[in-house]
Amino acid sequence: MKISFELLPAKNQNDLIQIESVGTALNTTHPSYFSIASGVAGAPASMTLETTRFLSQIVTTPIIPHLTCGDKTKNEVIELLDNYLQLGVKRILVLRGNSAPTGNFNYASDLVHFIRNQVGNQLHIIVALDPNDRDYLKQKVDAGANSAITQFFYDSDVYAQLLEACQQRDIHIPIVPGILPITDTAKNLRLAKQCGVRLPQNILCNLEKFAHDPLSTLEYGIDVVTKLCQQLINMGAPGLHFFTLNNVESCLRILRVLHEIE
Repeated sequence: MKISFELLPAKNQNDLIQIESVGTALNTTHPSYFSIASGVAGAPASMTLETTRFLSQIVTTPIIPHLTCGDKTKNEVIELLDNYLQLGVKRILVLRGNSAPTGNFNYASDLVHFIRNQVGNQLHIIVALDPNDRDYLKQKVDAGANSAITQFFYDSDVYAQLLEACQQRDIHIPIVPGILPITDTAKNLRLAKQCGVRLPQNILCNLEKFAHDPLSTLEYGIDVVTKLCQQLINMGAPGLHFFTLNNVESCLRILRVLHEIE
């Protein structure tokens, strides 16, 4: 099973030491790649490039930077693409981002089309996918996307329904499910609300029950997410992409259990 990890970028130069620790620990699992988020957790967008440059000197695992469209001009995108190609980047993850559009691109599909015209097939373009927005995926594929990573979810039926809908729309690119470990009740509920993710009622009830018991929350979360990962593997998912939030422990524990199951 191919696995990959999303890391949060360093907020500043001093934070790069933490990135080294996270990347080194997760690198022991031999991932397919690390992706570096952009414009999150208070980190300037420029730190995605800096984190990519730094981590590529620490690990041999390929690094995939995120490139958001809402805040970029065409010239800024061209400059970033040049920088990434010089670093040996082979894949890039394109997404709209959370900010209101202020640049030359309103939608991720616009940026995908622009990148494809700029660099041809030099880059494998990955796009983000909300499982409920299948029509937008079709637009991104038509624009030149090669593969997709979904928003996180906790019900394997969501993935099954997504694959069926993609077949109906003649979408045949690899779709990798995104996995967000459950580590903290308040944080996971907040992220689910921000991302429009509906939690299954049983999970919601248990998270509320364990809200003031961090250890029980962690243990419960590892069990739930491990079972979800195994179901997705059984369904033929081409890989698992973990949104780590730079939390190493939960990801490693989930992967150890999965390895034991195999």
